[in-house]
Amino acid sequence: MTMKKTIFIVITILLSFLSVVVCAQDKTQAYYAQHEREILPDAQTEFTKGNYQRAVLLCQWHYVMVGDDAASSLRDKAEKCQTLLEEMNRLYLEGDNEAAIEKAMELLALNPEDAIAKELLLATKSSLTEPIEEETIITPEYVTIEDTLVYVDPNVVSDPELDLKPEQLPSEIIETPQPVPLVPVQSTMSIDAKHKTRIGIKASLSTIDLKNKAIPLAYGGSIVAYDIVGSRFGGEFGVIYSSSLPNSSSFYEYEMSVLLRVVDNLYPKIIAGFFNCKNSSGNSSTTGMNAGVGLSIVSRHYCIDFGIKYNPIIYVHSSETEYIAGIETVFSSSSLVLSEGIIPYVSIGLVF
Repeated sequence: MTMKKTIFIVITILLSFLSVVVCAQDKTQAYYAQHEREILPDAQTEFTKGNYQRAVLLCQWHYVMVGDDAASSLRDKAEKCQTLLEEMNRLYLEGDNEAAIEKAMELLALNPEDAIAKELLLATKSSLTEPIEEETIITPEYVTIEDTLVYVDPNVVSDPELDLKPEQLPSEIIETPQPVPLVPVQSTMSIDAKHKTRIGIKASLSTIDLKNKAIPLAYGGSIVAYDIVGSRFGGEFGVIYSSSLPNSSSFYEYEMSVLLRVVDNLYPKIIAGFFNCKNSSGNSSTTGMNAGVGLSIVSRHYCIDFGIKYNPIIYVHSSETEYIAGIETVFSSSSLVLSEGIIPYVSIGLVF
């Protein structure tokens, strides 16, 4: 089996697997009941991807929900493409490559983006153009007597008066075996090859108290994974540190974020944080949680993020011991560290 044929089998299997995953994320009929204008564009998108059955279903929903025939031509074309796809695979299975190629050409005339038809043409072209390795076969010597092909054993001395008999004729003709055609696995979508898991490392800067005239700053870093296992989702973990808050010796925040790719290179995200703030003497701490949203813009090798978080008011507590009239007395106090409000941030990083 050649490398091109192996690649074709792997791609067609992946197409079938991915079609199952993506179909689980399709918009439902209840969704389209509230978003009727999205039905026809989505049907056209599914048709272009080669998801003909899904395209036919969306066209039927459009007729039921909208009540006009705007999607009828697309539905007819999708049904014809589905039929051509099934016939193409059947002919390829039966070994009729020429007929399968004709069906593939008809399918591409209706949908030039059909990935399965393109892969079939590539596979059949490879099988036709690849050189066939011929085996070295040692054949016996033959002589022709009165237009009859007769076997002559070279180890036996020839007798001119030898009476040649029919059973001395060769009984088999050695034929070169023909390549067995591969059958593509039927699929209804194409591989999204340009999206794969990518890892990024970022450095961030944020102003953690806009109500403070000194505007304390916080610095941080994070690691992020985009398009996990080829999906639209990503995850990020980061740490933020500041030592410039009043009445505080240190402020740490640990963040977890979930990202979703809405279009290429654009990832909105939801942020959840857990912070720990120590008082100026370092013997007492306060903990809490915050939340925020952000947007990550990702290029081939770089990324930049913008976002905001909401932080609650933070106090740290301390205690002092004094002796009054020889009696040990403990006084407790609370100091404001961070005012309630919005915290903007920006980060930049590298993507691998």
